Amino acid sequence: MRVASPLAHTPWFRLPADRRSAALCRQQAQLVERTASQRAELGEIQTGLKASTAWLQTGFTLVGSIRSHPQVALLSLVAASMPFGKRFTKARNWMLHGLAVHQLYKLLGSIGLLQAVRRGRAGRPHAPGP
Repeated sequence: MRVASPLAHTPWFRLPADRRSAALCRQQAQLVERTASQRAELGEIQTGLKASTAWLQTGFTLVGSIRSHPQVALLSLVAASMPFGKRFTKARNWMLHGLAVHQLYKLLGSIGLLQAVRRGRAGRPHAPGP
């Protein structure tokens, strides 16, 4: 008694009868293998890019937070310069003055004095020339 293979009865697995179809099937199998290997390679590349992008995103977040709160960056620089003593006194004083001016500017802007000063200058007529 002869037992037929289970795949012989499935219509989608029948091997082609002519050589041209067999060559096409072999070429298709090779292309599927090549696609799988390329997909794996692209996955490795994407993993490397995700790691690089994570560093870049962290840098953008840091820059955004420094732009939002520059006083934190200035205070960090002042704190970092403390162990160096008198060599950085001028730079430290410059940073503290810059921080004070920045805070004053923010305060005046929040209560509307800057807009009032600008409106006052714009409302004054210019002095006539000689």
